[in-house]
Amino acid sequence: MADPWRLTARTAKAALDRGELTATELVESCLARITAEDGELRAFITLCGERALREARASDQQRASGAAPRPLEGLPFAVKDVTATAGVRTTYGSRVHIDHVPVADELCIARLRKAGAILVGKPNTPEFGFGPHSTNALCGPTLNPYDRWLSSGGSSGGSAVAVASGMVPLAQGTDFGGSVRTPASFCGTVGLRQTPGLIPAPDKPLAWNALVTHGVLARSIDDAALMLSAMIGFEARDPLSHRLDGSKLVPLGNVTIIPRLAFSADLGVAPISKAVRTEFGQ
Repeated sequence: MADPWRLTARTAKAALDRGELTATELVESCLARITAEDGELRAFITLCGERALREARASDQQRASGAAPRPLEGLPFAVKDVTATAGVRTTYGSRVHIDHVPVADELCIARLRKAGAILVGKPNTPEFGFGPHSTNALCGPTLNPYDRWLSSGGSSGGSAVAVASGMVPLAQGTDFGGSVRTPASFCGTVGLRQTPGLIPAPDKPLAWNALVTHGVLARSIDDAALMLSAMIGFEARDPLSHRLDGSKLVPLGNVTIIPRLAFSADLGVAPISKAVRTEFGQ
């Protein structure tokens, strides 16, 4: 199959399940795409390519044995570099944590890996996730994949660029005041800030904090639902956790959606790009 990195998550999963594609081929394709594009885009702070290939080969062996594939079996994904990943450097975009390697995954990451997803690397973020642009002393600025003169947004800009440019089909982000939604809109991906507690976060410092949430970045709504389905589920250690079964999330299939757009020429504070205004006939 030519250029597997171009596939959406659901399309790749279907090809994997049919035996038309191997997890190793898919991960190799994503790593090659990263090699080709990330020197300029600077989406990743840390890669774990060798580990990802080992896990991909193990996934292929499991399929070959006749074992039923897990929901995200063999799908590459990336994790914003403010979220703990066991055995993979997590810097929070700061020199203070340049050598920090967590011993355990954040719960939602552990769930993705349990579902068969394969971690490829840690996308860029402003230091400690605070800032509208994805740049810090370690990496960046992360450039917009459609126009290198424009921002990728923040603070999950690295995750949005990794998905938009084909480096991975799925990426995790976090959202406080738009940190998933803003880069998703800048980079043309689906960005979902979930209802607090839908993706439990038992390790957050303040148990009742509903302001910061985990989020999903993907190339389609169906892909976002697929990723989200593996991350949600009740967790007693999070008092905000919802009792919702991820299997209840189903693909849209042939459902017709009529998109609606809201437009402002100045956002109430300053004029937006002339090119954007022109597209809307302003």
